[in-house]
Amino acid sequence: MEMRTGAAVAAVVTLSVLVAGCGSDTEEPVGLGMATPSADPTSAVTEPADVAATPADDPTDGPDPGGDEVPVATFTQPYLPEESVVELRDEVPIEVPEDATDDETAVVRAYGQYYAVVEQVLKGVPFDDVDAASVATGERRANMRADAEEAVEQERVIVGPPVEIHLSSVEVDGDQAKLLTCLDPGESVRITSGEPTLVVELIEYETDLVVEDGRWKVAKTVTPQDAEPCEEVFE
Repeated sequence: MEMRTGAAVAAVVTLSVLVAGCGSDTEEPVGLGMATPSADPTSAVTEPADVAATPADDPTDGPDPGGDEVPVATFTQPYLPEESVVELRDEVPIEVPEDATDDETAVVRAYGQYYAVVEQVLKGVPFDDVDAASVATGERRANMRADAEEAVEQERVIVGPPVEIHLSSVEVDGDQAKLLTCLDPGESVRITSGEPTLVVELIEYETDLVVEDGRWKVAKTVTPQDAEPCEEVFE
């Protein structure tokens, strides 16, 4: 996801860095966790990583066989002093174990598609413009909408590189599944009404999925009370 952010945003980042503790056994907010990093906070805005706009299993990168460029959806983020244009992913790539079953693979990919929608909302895309109904249901979808509405009220948006997701485990039992993942926000910055907070906490999330309308959807995701930081999985 390429970002174009100006010096004004970088300057804002240096104003304050808030600190929050680890999560609890509650529904995961759409905004991810927060912590104080040791790195230069301006790097989260001024030196974002390049990102592929295609799913991980797409073997092509560039023009299709017909010679036409593959279209990439983009979005101009709101609430920022300088223009910031991001590419919108359809799926966050997650490495699947070689011995995973077809059902387990389907669950992991469903979570990657779910988080792509979460990522879009975090970047400022209006909730009614994303396809949340295809990736989430019940409590999780309701909370996604509530968090998105709160973000609009608070003029909150995430600026920075795309999230990386590491799969810890996946279990499938009929039409229900559970997976554990560790998310790396890559020192993204949450800007709320012009005030910056670095988003760098790496902790484990526990997610429940169910089959609805013939496809896997996220029903609930929480941070276990005894969750431990998981930086080592990205080293």
